[in-house]
Amino acid sequence: MLRVAYHEALEGAEIDLGTLGALMIDALHFAVKAVETSDAALSARIITGADQTAELGRRIESACIDLIWRQQPLADELRLVTGMFEISTDLQRINYYIVDIAKHAVRLADKSSANAPRETVREVAQLTEANLRAAVDGYSKRDLDASRKVLEADERYEKLYGNGIRKLQNAIRANTDVLAAATELLFVLTSLQRVGEHASSIAWHTVEMFGPENQA
Repeated sequence: MLRVAYHEALEGAEIDLGTLGALMIDALHFAVKAVETSDAALSARIITGADQTAELGRRIESACIDLIWRQQPLADELRLVTGMFEISTDLQRINYYIVDIAKHAVRLADKSSANAPRETVREVAQLTEANLRAAVDGYSKRDLDASRKVLEADERYEKLYGNGIRKLQNAIRANTDVLAAATELLFVLTSLQRVGEHASSIAWHTVEMFGPENQA
């Protein structure tokens, strides 16, 4: 009966983790959209919904701790549960950075930033969303190829991030009136980079959990 309870609890935590990942993909997509369209109302919905998302993350962490404490999983099972805990932590940090992006979108909604060079964040945003989706799918579908592709994207990520910063600097040099907006966009770029780092962490944990080299 204890093993039945263990597997039921594990399945429930895995379902919740997949749900949390899907919520983060959607939230990131709409946070970037809010930046691009100056949609303060959309930003507000993302910020408001973050608390509920955070609660789901805490529930997953509690479930993982309970599984370890009460069920005393074996080596392979322990790797699985601790990996889920780490992925949940990554997703909760992503939640924080998405809220940060939404807050900057609210500031960018000011009419004075109408000429903000928002296109400077587009490529980084697209790669970030693609990597997060691949990382979440990699875990949910046990797709190690997708996870490894996320890990291989780091160099491209750094190049796009650097290009985005240079474009913002050039925009400021060309027109100092965009300084305030460009500063907000710089913070958006930084938050996107942090999301990308956590997406890579999710991919790494997935490979550690399910890679054949780590199976007994």
